[in-house]
Amino acid sequence: MLELSAHIEALQATVSQMFRVGKVVARIPGKQAVRVEFEDADTGGKGLVSYELPILVHKALEDKEYWMLDLDEQVVCLFLPYALQQGFVLGAFNSTADKVPVDDNDVRHFEFKDGSSFSYNRKEHLLSGHVVGGSARLSVDKDVEITAGGKIAATADGDVEIQAGGKASVTAGSKVVVSAPDIVLSGNISSSGVGGGAGAETKHADTEHTGGYHLHGDLVVDGNITASGSILAGGENSNHHTH
Repeated sequence: MLELSAHIEALQATVSQMFRVGKVVARIPGKQAVRVEFEDADTGGKGLVSYELPILVHKALEDKEYWMLDLDEQVVCLFLPYALQQGFVLGAFNSTADKVPVDDNDVRHFEFKDGSSFSYNRKEHLLSGHVVGGSARLSVDKDVEITAGGKIAATADGDVEIQAGGKASVTAGSKVVVSAPDIVLSGNISSSGVGGGAGAETKHADTEHTGGYHLHGDLVVDGNITASGSILAGGENSNHHTH
């Protein structure tokens, strides 16, 4: 009976050491591992520091995940029944000091130290993100497709640059509006109606053109035409034509 009690006590002692709560005191980013300090009654409350403990991730073989814990972050650790040399960090947890960033059952949220955040609200079907004081970069080897059931709005406080190695096409169901104090077009310009054929051109502002202008069709002017050179009609100079 005494022998059974001793075995039970030894088993309880082992199990009690398997799950432990501590704080991160060192980080090994190249191994995605940390060292954790625990308060230990056997050492008079002095910190007992673990060996390097790998941080548990969702996948690590072909698909990989990386995210380091912060120093002094509280974590839960699982140890194999041998010693503190064999264990893993299961993860961190919120507390009174480390409050939850969101109070919503329908939100998946990521928030970073600099205030940047990324979240999805499944109830409102809203995906949102914000980068504080930095930039966003996306690199794709092949095609990028963006489809919206409503409108797409893009706003920039600075310049907007779009470059295409091939053709750039803009198709609108009703009208294309370009508004700016100055509009500069470089290169040959060709215009036609939808589906081909002649198209109408209406201008309500001054236009300055440098280079040749070849028009197929009629030209109607409500106003005067001033030319510093000749105006030819059927090979004759109509600039000097009098009635």
